[in-house]
Amino acid sequence: MKKNKFNNNVSLIKKAINNDKLVIFAGAGVSKDSGIPLWNELIDDIKNYLNEDLNENDPLKIAQILYNEKGEKEYNDIIKNLLYKNKSIYNPIHEIIFDLNPQHVITTNYDHYFEDIIKNTGLPFSVVSKDIDLPYAEYKNLLIKYHGDFENKNVIFKETDYLEFSKNNTLKEIFVKSLFSNKVILFVGYRVGDINLKLLIREIQFILTKHHQRAYLLSHNLDIPDSEIKYFENLGINIINYCDQSLCSVKDNKDLSSIGQSVYKQLEYIRDFDLFEYERCKRNISLKSKLINDLYNSLHRFYYFKVLPKNLLATLFPLNKNSKNNKNYNIRGNILTCNNEELFDLIKDYDGINDPTLNREEKHKLNFSISRLLYSNIYYIVKKGEERDRDKQINLFDKYFSNDENCNCIDCNIGYLKYSDVIHKIEEYNITDDSKLEEDLVYAYSLYQIREYYRSYKAYEQIEIKSNRLKQMDVSFISVYNMKRIGPHIQNLHLLDPRYSYDNLQEIENLSKKIDLDKNLSKSRYFVDQDIYNFLKEVRDGIYIQRLCNEIDDFYNKIPKDLDIIKHGGAVNSPDYFNLYNAVKQLNDFLKGSFIIGNGFSAIEYSINKSIKTFILGFYIGTLKLNFSQKGFIGKSKLDSFNHFLFELIIDYSDPKELSNFIAKQNISNIQFDEKSQNQVFNCITNFFKSAYTTDNIRPKEKYKNKIFINYFNYSHNFNKKIIHQFKNICIVLTHFEFSESHIKRIFSDLNIFVNYITFANFVRYEDYKYLITFINIKYEIIGYDLLLETLNILNSEIQIYNELYSTILERLKDLNTEFINEGSTYNTLESADLSEVRYNIPIIYNTLPVKKRNSFIKKIEEELNPDSDYNIISELLLENIPLKKELKNRYIKTIHKKLEFGEQILKDDDYKMNFLIMPIIQYIELINLGILKDPKLSSLNIVNELFKFIVNPRDYDKSKFNIEWLEVFYYYDSYIDIFSRIEYIIEELEYFLINNNNDKLNEIYFKLKKRLYDKI
Repeated sequence: MKKNKFNNNVSLIKKAINNDKLVIFAGAGVSKDSGIPLWNELIDDIKNYLNEDLNENDPLKIAQILYNEKGEKEYNDIIKNLLYKNKSIYNPIHEIIFDLNPQHVITTNYDHYFEDIIKNTGLPFSVVSKDIDLPYAEYKNLLIKYHGDFENKNVIFKETDYLEFSKNNTLKEIFVKSLFSNKVILFVGYRVGDINLKLLIREIQFILTKHHQRAYLLSHNLDIPDSEIKYFENLGINIINYCDQSLCSVKDNKDLSSIGQSVYKQLEYIRDFDLFEYERCKRNISLKSKLINDLYNSLHRFYYFKVLPKNLLATLFPLNKNSKNNKNYNIRGNILTCNNEELFDLIKDYDGINDPTLNREEKHKLNFSISRLLYSNIYYIVKKGEERDRDKQINLFDKYFSNDENCNCIDCNIGYLKYSDVIHKIEEYNITDDSKLEEDLVYAYSLYQIREYYRSYKAYEQIEIKSNRLKQMDVSFISVYNMKRIGPHIQNLHLLDPRYSYDNLQEIENLSKKIDLDKNLSKSRYFVDQDIYNFLKEVRDGIYIQRLCNEIDDFYNKIPKDLDIIKHGGAVNSPDYFNLYNAVKQLNDFLKGSFIIGNGFSAIEYSINKSIKTFILGFYIGTLKLNFSQKGFIGKSKLDSFNHFLFELIIDYSDPKELSNFIAKQNISNIQFDEKSQNQVFNCITNFFKSAYTTDNIRPKEKYKNKIFINYFNYSHNFNKKIIHQFKNICIVLTHFEFSESHIKRIFSDLNIFVNYITFANFVRYEDYKYLITFINIKYEIIGYDLLLETLNILNSEIQIYNELYSTILERLKDLNTEFINEGSTYNTLESADLSEVRYNIPIIYNTLPVKKRNSFIKKIEEELNPDSDYNIISELLLENIPLKKELKNRYIKTIHKKLEFGEQILKDDDYKMNFLIMPIIQYIELINLGILKDPKLSSLNIVNELFKFIVNPRDYDKSKFNIEWLEVFYYYDSYIDIFSRIEYIIEELEYFLINNNNDKLNEIYFKLKKRLYDKI
């Protein structure tokens, strides 16, 4: 058979496999190598059991004569003995038939080899031997014993069996014959003269005339007469005879006979046939164009998924052409080994947009292909065998030219933090028959990214219907997958959103629970090729995502150990940070680039969060002082700087509290961004703050509230949470990362306008603005007096909340200008202020008020203060020398006296660390120590508690009752340290204790005492 005709027939069978339309008819030849005789061999053996020699060639008649002569029992015994006398086990042909993924296997054989494979391998096939088996079949895939078997006593062999077949096997016959109408039938193990084959085909042709699918007969013969081929073609069967040209590279299976090997090689060729490559090879174009088209068509199949798993990329033609390795070995980090030398040379010689050797279409196709490799984090291509030679790697960035330098799509604007533009575009967008499917996906995924989960779900519903109509089943599956991810959580996600009723959310939750991803994946199989199906299967299973998460976890556990080695003088030199970066970027880009919803509902967010901490450790390692021997080894084992991508991870994924505490624990500051990323990060942060306002082209310096953004911020609870979350992380970045002075000032100027229009009333909890406080406290000198004063004026005019942020700004303004006065505060505002708002900030508010306002302010405070409960506030005011009425001071003194006298009832001797009980006493005595208060009655009080006695009069205290650990509570009080430094027994007891015990806090106190004593000398 000619190679072209052979391959064309094979391609049609392969398409049937991909579309789940293949049905295999297995004849006697399949079981020949398992010791089962062929039909003619069995008939010849039967003749030996007849009572007389017959000159008869009709096999059905011969079998009937045997039955008539011997009777049913002996007849069955003879046939079984003849069939199974040389029986062994199932052979490779039986096995490879299932490798073709047939929808059904129909066999005219009586043996049980197919059943044995089904049992041993757990294949989802139901066995149908008699009519009654059909309606009770458990699986959709069937093994049909068309001619029955001995166990069910329904073997079809003799003449009367065939004549009565329709009457006794009605359901089975109708079902099998119906398959010829819309399935592709492949006959294996039949001879062209097989009586079973001819009878079946004649009946099918009679029923369906010319309206049945063309069937195929696999023949091991090299040459079949043209008349025979024509005869079967008229019956609707294409004979596929053996083709040496196509099968020469397929290895023999030594477990089979020569005929069995031929059949097996044909089946193996069908199984491994690359339909995509075959279609490509049919085009008659130049080699260069062919290579470009091959690469383009291979990657363009995944048009809607910009980022592909690297393990999938490594298997794609033509990149993997001539590869004999496991395809995973073709990827190392962000380097792809190209086994196709012609393709490698083409890309190597390609000169980008200015290449004179390629036409416009060819450059577009090659650029598209390169962009998809770059999106998938493949930055270099290298030829097989040259993987270690960096000079021979092709840098794909050098070959790529971008058409979207300033892309303004929704997705990019989210990345740039241009939320005003994002909201504007989202509100204007509608999914219609005319909208592009790719833009529909961007729209739905962007809704998810800004936490509009309900609208995202509804958008994916529309996309599913639209993509089904367009037969774009890969997009349909991703839509359903994302609906399955959002739906079950919808109630919790919109719990506080007044826009959606309980019934709205419950309906989505119920619908999402009914989504069957396996069923949807199976449906897509009929419309996509094997590579796309494998990609969708990867999405469903999540193995690639989990592998990347596991890699991140491994680095998270390993790198702290490396840090410990370095701290103890050891050296580590490994590319861990490079590999960690690759893993995190692949994970993040795979999710976003392929529109896959994973974050927030799985371990993904947790893994990325851990990676951020690990990168911070890497930078911290770079700040350590290394010894001479370490400097030669520690190169790759540290992180020199962060980049824009890591900044995106921080603001999107980091838990602000964890991140802030982790950085503080490492005691690092001025973490650096690389040179390229500095402006990118700066622009992103300013974009974020600029979302709250607009400008006028005529008066560009004028700023106006951006109503679109502000309204969205106010009515979308989830969007509000996202903005506040990112605001916190941006403040952390501004605090601990290095920015130029001009950048800090510009950012803070935009931040002021942002908070002016957002209003701090939206930042309800201390947690919402605490990181802004830290930023101001650390960078206030760079921010400068004028910008902080601007912030204060916003707080004075807009919200009048005298919280810790307010006091922080006052303190920093006072630090920058000791003459600072808070002129913007109003008497009425302070008059109406709730004590709970200002209680911890009274001193700084008072000290920065204009003199004429101070008396009225403190008068208001005095009216609300209750000495029985506000003694801490009163002591602080006295400590700051703020004048209080004598009456209030006397009430305060009486309150402390009561605490001193009744201390035994509320405080046990071993409760000395319970600061909330003893702090009022310590603060009160400190006021006396400093000469701010006088208390002549103190010595006459009946104090029972030993610790209180010590606090009041440490000099004359009974040293036998002294507890050295009491000193810990005085760690922060210099007036006590000063007094203790002059008391001999305290010094002696402390020295004795520290000789025998290790206590860091007491150690520090001891050195404080000694220093104070030395200073006095």
